[in-house]
Amino acid sequence: MSAILGIGVDIGIARLGYGLALPAIRRQLPGPYGVYGAIGTLHFVGYLVGTLVAPALLRRDPGGRRSAIASHAAAAIVLLASAAAGSLVVFGIERTLLGIAGGLGVASVVTGTLERVAVARRPGVSGRAWAGIGPGIVLSALAAPAMLAHPNDWRVASVGAAGVALLAAVTLAIAFAEDVPLAPPASEVPFRLDDLLQPRRYLFLACAYFCFGTAYTAFATFFVAALRAANTSTSAIAVIWAAYGIAAFVGGLYVGRIMGARRDGLSIVLGCGALGAAIVSIQGAFTAIAGALAVGLGLAAAPAIATALARARSSAGTSAAAFVAVTAIVGAGQIAGPWIAGALADHLGPGSVTAFAGSVYALGAVLAFVDAKVAGAPRAER
Repeated sequence: MSAILGIGVDIGIARLGYGLALPAIRRQLPGPYGVYGAIGTLHFVGYLVGTLVAPALLRRDPGGRRSAIASHAAAAIVLLASAAAGSLVVFGIERTLLGIAGGLGVASVVTGTLERVAVARRPGVSGRAWAGIGPGIVLSALAAPAMLAHPNDWRVASVGAAGVALLAAVTLAIAFAEDVPLAPPASEVPFRLDDLLQPRRYLFLACAYFCFGTAYTAFATFFVAALRAANTSTSAIAVIWAAYGIAAFVGGLYVGRIMGARRDGLSIVLGCGALGAAIVSIQGAFTAIAGALAVGLGLAAAPAIATALARARSSAGTSAAAFVAVTAIVGAGQIAGPWIAGALADHLGPGSVTAFAGSVYALGAVLAFVDAKVAGAPRAER
């Protein structure tokens, strides 16, 4: 439960909530979509920095307890400060700091959680942890009508988000109180950095995960802006965003079953994203809900499967390095996504972003399918 809450804060609220609040923030702090895309990129730059420093910190913090507590407490402070942002420069700095806290938070929560469970249970546990993205999105959706109708309410929502982040820090302190890692199997193969270039190890997995990072950040950052541009009502947007979150939660819960039944699970969930983004490109409330459901199914499932595969292909001693390596790859995609999407939104309109996201999702699905055939994926306990 604590891992679900932690991921919900780091990604569902602090990261994806930005796309939901963007129209309201933009009305108070005017700027082109390109600037807001750049601010989204700064958040992911910070996330990448937080991820890259995580291994050094986690080596001094076995089990990740202190890192998890500190990162979520820091997120609470930054969210509280962002409620008072008076300029795009200050807001951009705060988004960057929030990204750093999120990068360390996700790394400490996911690796700390996986090292506390048996090997066969890791895919399912990974899925449930990443499923926390869904409740975070749903919590954001509850604030959507007020934020979109009364722009100043995004500041109130930031204060509420800070409270949830603080609660996450407390629950993680309790859940991670005892660090009892299980002994790793002798057959585990250590991760090495050059494995990222090996087709039978991590190459196609990393490339598919890069596509996921690019596609989902482009979609999530400008999805609500596209709905607003199409004159979708605030109540309908709230319902669509909630559907997005519920689908993410459901998709995460079924990761263990997907990996237990299929070796190409990552390809399947990325394919769902491609289909959903294509459906959303057809204007209308019904198609928006259907598309959001399809994209949402892979939102938590994709990182859950990717990180479970990264852990399965590494040893206990190198699991943090493997996690950081694939997360750095997806981080590069997350940096590219909002920047490219912002430029597209300015020149072709926000609606063009969903078509771009769908194309990248489709490419990722193909690469993930190749990975399943070339490298294979271990069967998991359902």
